[in-house]
Amino acid sequence: MITLISTITIVLVANRWFGYDLISTFGIMAGIHTQPAALAFASAHTGSESPNISYAAIYPVALIAKIILAQVLVGL
Repeated sequence: MITLISTITIVLVANRWFGYDLISTFGIMAGIHTQPAALAFASAHTGSESPNISYAAIYPVALIAKIILAQVLVGL
């Protein structure tokens, strides 16, 4: 349920507020979930480099955020 809610939120925010196309949004979703398999799936089905660029932009931020969030949760 958490993954579904975060995916829907990503799509709505990326498309509506920031104006990304759907192909770039696939890369953003893969990056936020830190899933290289999802990136490979998106790249194979779109035939474009846009998912790779979006993934490369968001992946480091998402990874660091997950590490910090884990430390905060352990501290509670």
